[in-house]
Amino acid sequence: MPLRHRLTVFSLIVTGLASPWSNAAGGLVRTVFLQGQPAPGTEDGVQFDWFDAPVVNDASEVAFRAGLRGTGVEQSNDEGIWSGANESFGLVAREGDPAPGAGPGARFTSFAGGRYVHPALTNSGKMAFRAGYGMWSEGSESATLVARIGDSAPGTDARFRFLSDIPAFNEAGQIVFQAKLTGPEVTLSNNRGIWSDKSGSLALLVRTSDVAPGTAPGRRFSYLGAVGNNRAGQITFAAIVNGTTWGIWSDRSGALDVVVLDGDAVPGAAPGVRYS
Repeated sequence: MPLRHRLTVFSLIVTGLASPWSNAAGGLVRTVFLQGQPAPGTEDGVQFDWFDAPVVNDASEVAFRAGLRGTGVEQSNDEGIWSGANESFGLVAREGDPAPGAGPGARFTSFAGGRYVHPALTNSGKMAFRAGYGMWSEGSESATLVARIGDSAPGTDARFRFLSDIPAFNEAGQIVFQAKLTGPEVTLSNNRGIWSDKSGSLALLVRTSDVAPGTAPGRRFSYLGAVGNNRAGQITFAAIVNGTTWGIWSDRSGALDVVVLDGDAVPGAAPGVRYS
C-alpha cells in the first residue's frame, strides 16, 4: 500500500458505541462492522464473531477475514473473507464453499495460514487470499486456484510444501509469492523459491542456491524474504547471499539484478555511511 494513504482501517473492541461516525485523533472514523452484526452473504441468524487484520485500497474498499457464530455455524463453516465499501459488502469465500480449481468435492477450509493472514486487495477490488492448503486470486475476474501444497512447482522437479501467507498482487491481477519445496532432490540449500504468473502462467523467478546477480562470482542465494510487485509487473524481493549478506533484487531492468547490498554506500548520506 502506498505511503501516501491517509485512510486507515483497524479492528478493536468497543463498548457503548452510539453512532457509526466519530472523531478520533483529529480524523473521521467510521464503523465498518461490529461483533454480533449480521454477516453479509450468509443465512439469517449468522453474525460476525471476530475480525482479523483488515486491508483497504485507494477506493476505500475494505477486505477482511472474520469468524462467524449463530444459526447453523459450526467448525467447518465458521469463518470467511468479505470485501466492499460503505453499505455494500459481499462474501468472497467461506469455509465449506466449493474451492474453484481444486478438484471435485474440494471445499475451502480455514483461511488462516500464519501470523499475517489478511487478503491482498488491489485498487480495482481484485483479491488474492490463502485458504487451507492453497492460494487463490481474482486476476481473471473470478477466484482461480494459483497454487496448492502438494502440486508440482513449475521450474523445478519438486512440489510445493508451504505457501507464503501474503502474496504480492498488482493492479493487473498478477501474483507473486514465496514457497517452500519438498522432493527427493530438495535440500536445505535449495528448498525455497519465488513464483509469478505475470507471463500468463505460473513460473519460477528465483530459487535458493541460484547464483545471485550483481554479486561476486560464486555467491548464491541462501534465503529469500519478502516479495513485491508494481502495476507494471516489475518484481522485487529481499534475500540473503551466502548466509551473511542481505540485499534487494529486482527485474525492473528486464533481467534480475541487485538493487542494494549490505555494505553499499547510502546515497545522500554522509561519507562512510553504509547499509547494514
